[in-house]
This record gives sequence, structure tokens and C-alpha cells, in this order.
Amino acid sequence: MWSATLDALAAGTDVTVQDDRIELIGAPDPEASRLIIVSAGNIRNAVPHQMRRVDGTLDPLLLSDLSRIEEPAQAHNVLTVGACTHMDAVPDSALFSGFRPLAATGSLSPFSRTSVALTNGSIAKPDIVLEGGNMLVAPDDSILDAHDLVSVATTHHDPARQLTWTNATSAATAQAAALAATAMSNYPGLRPETVRALLVHEAQWTPAMEKGLFKKTGAPKLGKGDMMRQVIRRYGWGMPTAERIRSSASNAVTMIIQNTLVPYKVKGGQVRLAELKLHELPWPLEQLRDLAETTVDLRVTLAYMIEPNPGRRGMLGRYSYASHGLRFAIKGPTESSDSFQRRLAEQAEHDSDGLGNPKAFESNSRWLVGPRARNLGSLHADI
Repeated sequence: MWSATLDALAAGTDVTVQDDRIELIGAPDPEASRLIIVSAGNIRNAVPHQMRRVDGTLDPLLLSDLSRIEEPAQAHNVLTVGACTHMDAVPDSALFSGFRPLAATGSLSPFSRTSVALTNGSIAKPDIVLEGGNMLVAPDDSILDAHDLVSVATTHHDPARQLTWTNATSAATAQAAALAATAMSNYPGLRPETVRALLVHEAQWTPAMEKGLFKKTGAPKLGKGDMMRQVIRRYGWGMPTAERIRSSASNAVTMIIQNTLVPYKVKGGQVRLAELKLHELPWPLEQLRDLAETTVDLRVTLAYMIEPNPGRRGMLGRYSYASHGLRFAIKGPTESSDSFQRRLAEQAEHDSDGLGNPKAFESNSRWLVGPRARNLGSLHADI
């Protein structure tokens, strides 16, 4: 119920409670839409034995993968933020002699929850991760300490103290809000859902997050299912920076499109698909010729606001919670524009449950995540 309420507020409306469910008080207003940023949730009071592998070593990812994100982090329309860490300093004190950082630099913060253990297949969270601090481990692995040296500095409400320290996904979420404010300040014409997409689009995985993901050739090493479980559900799309966000919309190779469409219409008493939007990428031909056989990455991020319909039927189904689901696809190299549109329209008409066979929408198998895994929630990204 919390998640559905946030989805309604983000889409530009509000809710009222009727018996054991909520109802929208009115149609969503795009002019009243909001960007809502939510933490993935924290692991509290962790102890070493919860992270211990069979061989006796400590691995904080074990506990993070078993600790599911907390409501309302699974809301479709919000930006969900997990925590990573680059903090690995150890205090220069006899009290901490032999202590070491628990999480490796650039990996998931030991405070952060994930959606690895979620059985609900309609979402994958977090969307991004930002600094949330680390923990220190005693030489005998018996003590975990969230020392100030591996925590995030912030201002204190008491002017006499000025600074204090914080950590976990709350600290990461505050940094995400600052990045969103940076985007809104630099590009005041962007809608809330566009800002959400921009933060995801400019996120990158660290080498620690990518460990074991790619072969030496640059091709994915993991299957697409493992890719979703081991990377997206832990780290989202990685860590964005203010520098990348400030330069993205003004960079000629980043194309930002803000548009509207009507997904469904009633025809002959039946609900049918209504609109499809085609966008032609402005390829710079001379530069493409100069690149010749060079391999380049094409990254696509699609974000929109769904109108929640939380009922007893559950989260799956064309007319259940998410109200509509937008998708993206690219035209095949030998496909005409007419045949491309015909392929999408024919498949969409047979998409009776709103999920269907996503492979039919896609003619290119080189997407990193793939259509089945990326078509979750209301924010879709792939490379």
C-alpha cells in the first residue's frame, strides 16, 4: 500500500483508503508529477556469522542477497537507491590494529539490501547505488565496527558541532537527491521521470561490480538471467556522478526525448493498443565512417509514470498493478521501417497478458540485459 501511494503521488495524483485497498482520487496530472527518491533499506545489527561462507571467510554479499529491499522501495515510479562503498581506510590506532575493511572498494556497502531474493518478477531494484560507507572487521572476524573513518561526513543540526557522520542507504539517498537537484538546476525543462532516467543513464558499474561479468573480449560472461540476479538486483545500473549528469544533456551523443502517447484505446468494445512512437537516431555519417569496424555501445533508457491499480489480483497481468507497460526496440539492419512497425504491432496485439514473449519485439541478441529482464517496472535500461 505504501508503494502504490508513492506511485500515485509520483504520477501526479493522490489516494484514498477504502476497506483494505486504496483508490486514486483522480486521474494523474503530468504537470503535478513528482520525483520521489527512496532508499532500498538497511541491514541492521549484522553479525559476522550471518556473512560466513562454508570455508569460513566473510562475504557481506551473502547477507545482502538474503536481505530483501524494504517497502516502499519496490514502487514502480520512484528512484530506488542502494549503497556502495569506496571507503577502505583503517584508523591509525592501537585499538584497531589488524582491523580491515569488510567490503572491497567499489562493491556493495555491507548495509545495503538487494532484490536478489525477491520472488516477485515484476520489479528489479535498486536503480542506482551511491556511497553508504563500510564496516571494519576485527582480526579474528568477531567484531564489525561502523567507524567514522568509513562513514559519510555530513552537516550537524547543532552549529557548534558543524560535522557528523552517517552511513547506509539513507546517506546514499541524500546524495541521489543532490544529483537530482543538480540535473534539475542544469536542465530546468526536464520532467521528473526524465531526471530519474538521466541518473540511471549516467550510472556506471565499478570494476568490483563488474567482476566476473565480462570476458577478456568484452562480451558478457554471465547469462542474461545471472546478469539480472548478480548485477542489476544488487547494484542497479551502478553509480552516477555529478560530472556525467552535468555533461549528458549538452553532449551531442546523448539524445533526450520527452514525449507523450496514449497506450490503449477502446475499439468495438475491446481494449486495443493505440500509439507507437518512432524515433530516428541522428547518426553522424562522417564520424561513423571514421569508426569503420570499431565496436561502440548504444545505451537506451526509457522512463515513465504508471497509474497504479493495486488490487487483489496481484502484480502481474496486462490490466493489473502497472496499468500499462511501455517498451523499446530497435529496427533490424535489414528491416524496413514498415516491416519493423508491422512486427511490433502484430506481436503487441497478441500480448494478452502484458508480458508475452519479449524476444519477439527484439531482433538483436546483443543487448546486455535483454528484453525479458529489462521490461520490469516503469524504468527500462539496456546496452
